[in-house]
Amino acid sequence: MSDRVARGGAAVLAGLGILIAAGWFEGSIGGEIERRRAQFDDPALTELVVSLASLAVVGAVLAVAAVIRWARSVLVAIVLGLVGTFFLLLGSIVWAFGTWINNVPPVLPETIAGVLGDLYFWQIGPLGAVHLVAASMLVCAVAWLARSYRPRWR
Repeated sequence: MSDRVARGGAAVLAGLGILIAAGWFEGSIGGEIERRRAQFDDPALTELVVSLASLAVVGAVLAVAAVIRWARSVLVAIVLGLVGTFFLLLGSIVWAFGTWINNVPPVLPETIAGVLGDLYFWQIGPLGAVHLVAASMLVCAVAWLARSYRPRWR
């Protein structure tokens, strides 16, 4: 296996790992923040946790940028850009095509709509971690593609 293929595969796995970690972070830490806000009337602790969690989310965004830069691959940029786009649009896909609205049945089959709904509700939370990481995947991928295909002026 060539070094480029191994580097590309590792970069895609790292990008997906960052996105999964953001989803876990959103579900566990974000859910705990919501429970603490409902349980206690002390906003100082929850605001401290939100601030620290926001730092972790920004770190994940920077890690995505580093992964795409490290890969040096157009294919990796395309794959991570498509994954980022999917997670950015997941809420719209679920609500527009996977739910009953005004007695109109969903467009998607029930099993696909169920899986997409579970994925959507897994990644939603007060921090918006998955949306931020997905947006960074898309922006970094577009930036890398623009950099790769710009004319060389030397």
